[in-house]
Amino acid sequence: MQRRVRGAVSRLPAGQRRATVLFYLAGLTQQEVADALDIPVSAVKARLHKARASLRQRLTSELEVRNMEAKSEIEMRVAEVRRYSAEGDAPPKHVLVLQEVGGARSLPIWIGPFEATGIALRLEGAELPRPDTYAFVAQLLKGAGARVSEVRVSRLADEVFFAETVLQSPGGTATVDARPSDAVNLALVMQAPIHASSDVIEASVTAASAEMGKPQYEAKLEATSREIADEAIARMRPGRR
Repeated sequence: MQRRVRGAVSRLPAGQRRATVLFYLAGLTQQEVADALDIPVSAVKARLHKARASLRQRLTSELEVRNMEAKSEIEMRVAEVRRYSAEGDAPPKHVLVLQEVGGARSLPIWIGPFEATGIALRLEGAELPRPDTYAFVAQLLKGAGARVSEVRVSRLADEVFFAETVLQSPGGTATVDARPSDAVNLALVMQAPIHASSDVIEASVTAASAEMGKPQYEAKLEATSREIADEAIARMRPGRR
């Protein structure tokens, strides 16, 4: 909120900006502001009046936009990872399941086996003998003074999910495109919140309904997060080739 207010003040006309900074931020009286700017007190009052009107309009508009964005973003948590069998010689398929926090909606996302294993290990609290790629990236970000403030599953197009990772650093905020599986792995390592667009959740439900009856929805469940994590830990044991 401080950043938004200061940003709005910085965009005021020069005269209004100086009066606002001296009166509201520096705490000077109207007479002291008038003396500092070498203008009458009446001019100070006029500038402050115009500044308040401009700030009210600008900040109210920004707040309305933020509220609309907040309504469209649903907070999610990682519920589990599942592995399903595939037909014939095809490799198994892995699904990341995001669950609405405080709600009933869920969002299944097909992901790769490596990413699924990483998520499963973190869900089960497994201790790795050496840091994996996501732990390494997290340490790099921390070393640079940056953090992941949130992850968003932002779009679904042609059955492909798209995500964004929002970074906060001394240099400001940056939004980086990512695969949902990578973004969620990093969010788990850095304990960042995960959000999904309500449009994505609705589109996913519609797509799933249209796909019902196809082999991928009839596949047999082979393993859940615990079993996937146990298998990975067994492969990492000393002496196993």
